[in-house]
Amino acid sequence: MMTSAERMLSKSRVGKLWKEQPTGIREKACQEVEKIQWCLLNGEATNHFLSTSLIPTLALYKAMQAEGYSAAEAYRKVKAAVHSAMNPTGKEWSFLFSIPLVNSYLWKAIPRILEKKFPTTGWNIQWNIQTERSLNFEMTACFYSDFFHIFQCPELTSIFCECNSICYSAIPGIRFSRNETLATSGNRCDFHLERI
Repeated sequence: MMTSAERMLSKSRVGKLWKEQPTGIREKACQEVEKIQWCLLNGEATNHFLSTSLIPTLALYKAMQAEGYSAAEAYRKVKAAVHSAMNPTGKEWSFLFSIPLVNSYLWKAIPRILEKKFPTTGWNIQWNIQTERSLNFEMTACFYSDFFHIFQCPELTSIFCECNSICYSAIPGIRFSRNETLATSGNRCDFHLERI
């Protein structure tokens, strides 16, 4: 029977990578999860991000280094695993936006989707432009960034920032760009989506 740490790791964005590791790394990752899963008590709104992305990624990253991987190699492997797990989401967005009526609805719904997905308990989203052609907003607080700073692995934040490009860049007829992120020492994460 799987422990709660094993279940969390196996179902997470790094689940496939975790399953491929030798027993020592898998066990060490479970120990890391057990040390930090108290975060799940912080509130239901953030639990999904914690259990599917943040805690497992941090735990596996630390376990791999404890078992002999260099920080650079552990980073490369968890980054590849997270990005690979995001590819289906990018394909789903691409498919949905390719349907004309759905495209129009989703474009208008993006602000509500973001508001629901990224609650004010962890993110501060400020809208600058909402038109039929452009959506521009910025985040001046990010739960992901705060989490990885607390656990002294701020470098992991950028892995998840890059997931924005995987999803938004997959949308047909939309150009996604940004100038800075909190993960790269910016004052904000800016998001610019334009119909082309």
